[in-house]
Amino acid sequence: MEFKTTKYQILQVKIPQLPQLQEIALETFKATYAHLNEPGNFRNYLERQFNETQLSRELENPSSVFFFLKEGDKKVGYFKLNWGDAQTESLSGNALELERIYVLKNHQGKGFGQKMIDFILEFGITNNFDFLWLGVWEKNPKAIRFYEKMGFKKFGEHIFRIGDEDQIDWMMKKSFHK
Repeated sequence: MEFKTTKYQILQVKIPQLPQLQEIALETFKATYAHLNEPGNFRNYLERQFNETQLSRELENPSSVFFFLKEGDKKVGYFKLNWGDAQTESLSGNALELERIYVLKNHQGKGFGQKMIDFILEFGITNNFDFLWLGVWEKNPKAIRFYEKMGFKKFGEHIFRIGDEDQIDWMMKKSFHK
């Protein structure tokens, strides 16, 4: 599944694009969270979660998919979807997880988050999922407001571990059915 306009494109990430995925994943995660975490814990998390072996394993998982968001020929964001056993939490129902969604800092505020969510909702409907869910750090009010604006509701919490520190994520979901 892909989407293209004259202004932006959403394209599935393939294995040969792993270096570009790793680059944007590291850049966006660092820009979003580095200043809010203990440096040693943060570095260990990055090394464990964004190394080539880990990202390759995730790209090859048949129950996960990554997409790039491109503006012209520049990759300005990406997101990752999981279903079935690839999800980070075992939930009842036919769930689709939005595990990661990021836009480069200098491209935020252009409506790209909305465009990615719209695409994800279409993906979920097309593939007959019942609901979309995600985890968002309780200390990220900007993201929480964005998800609430998109119609997501909090339904629980879970632990997100950075190094030896446990952080609380709000679990939020949105139904694909009216």
